[in-house]
Amino acid sequence: MDIFYDMYDSLNNPPMRHAMFVHMPIVLSILGFFFVVLAALRPKSKGQRALAIFLYALLIVAAYFTADAGDGAENAINGKLSAEAVAVLDEHESMGQQVWVFGASVLTLLVISSLPNKMLRVGGHVFSIILSGYTLLWVSETAHYGGMLVYTYGVGPAKQPERGPKVDLEVPINPSPATPAGTTMPTSSPAASMSEEEARVAFFRTQVRPILEENCLRCHNPVRHKGDL
Repeated sequence: MDIFYDMYDSLNNPPMRHAMFVHMPIVLSILGFFFVVLAALRPKSKGQRALAIFLYALLIVAAYFTADAGDGAENAINGKLSAEAVAVLDEHESMGQQVWVFGASVLTLLVISSLPNKMLRVGGHVFSIILSGYTLLWVSETAHYGGMLVYTYGVGPAKQPERGPKVDLEVPINPSPATPAGTTMPTSSPAASMSEEEARVAFFRTQVRPILEENCLRCHNPVRHKGDL
């Protein structure tokens, strides 16, 4: 069962999720380019063109989830980055967010290449080869910037503590002793026992922090200081 716990932890950890998804656009762009060329060389083969369309549809989905996980991974970066590292991070993020646009463009050209009009069909094949090759180069350059962040600038999330053996948290409940008639037992709620400072912290975590994470932390965090904030 540990493998399922590891998978669950990885999918709920943005840096780990980004590391899992980041290779998918690379693989899909390589396979997609291969099948685009193959479909152009064998225009009567509908199966190869359909497979190329499927691969670029997957590329669009993979690019979206990879970029989404990258946003979460950025917030988990430990420590302040140098100006050079921030510039590489900005380029990596900007290029990564555009991968799905290239995938959608190639997919559109592949659909055009399946039309009965000969001029449109030939044009679709030619431009799909050119754009799929450019997409492959774009994804490779995006991955290069990601590699620079990790291996040149040492950018990465804080090390996650290792999970220890599973502990049984169930505590046997003993029956309460009999209470004399007419005696009222004192009751307390978590809110009543919470100090004023703890209440403020809880309010910040549940009410304020989600708003900051959604609207502010993308540009104002330990990595980026837009407007010197």
